Amino acid sequence: MILTTWTKRISMVAVAAATLGTACGSDKKDQPGTPDAKDGTPDSPPGTPDAKDGTPDAPTGACTQVLDMSFQIDDTDTAGDIAKLAGVKSVRGLSISGTNVKTLAGLECLETITQTFFISGTKSLVNLDALTHIHDIQGGVVIQGTSGLKSIAALENLAKLGGGQIDNNKDLAQCAVDRFENAMIAKGTSKNSFFPPPGQPGGNAGTDPCN
Repeated sequence: MILTTWTKRISMVAVAAATLGTACGSDKKDQPGTPDAKDGTPDSPPGTPDAKDGTPDAPTGACTQVLDMSFQIDDTDTAGDIAKLAGVKSVRGLSISGTNVKTLAGLECLETITQTFFISGTKSLVNLDALTHIHDIQGGVVIQGTSGLKSIAALENLAKLGGGQIDNNKDLAQCAVDRFENAMIAKGTSKNSFFPPPGQPGGNAGTDPCN
């Protein structure tokens, strides 16, 4: 499957704000917005590693919502777009296109995208670290025309991927793309479902080392 297009069918819903948890001992991951179990200082924003112990925050609230609809995160109301996905573990599709989107913190509950995950034209987003809990993107992933994005390592946690097209990203190294695609092939994704095929240049021009 070659993913070349993205049909935007965005429906907006109101999702109740999830109740914040509390930290549960020094060996537990931090709860967003609560004092860190080790140093007593609050983490900000939720989803970022704690300054002292380096462990990621736990997802905000209960991860229970399953929404059969697509969402878009852009510059119009970035915080509001992300807030709609609080506590959501499954969506139909997700598109990120805001040039000012700096972080995906707040999406830590997301586990499944039943259609396509699309990132295009972002300039301030550096990594996808908030998506470390995602394990299934059934339709595939398309990442095109970004600058600033240097790491897609969080997606290597995927157990299932329909395919992908990752090309023409200014600061994303081709070796990082190849590593991700090879990891997915090892988990059962067909090599023919990627475009360009793994090992072929895709216009990804980042220079960060991949080791």
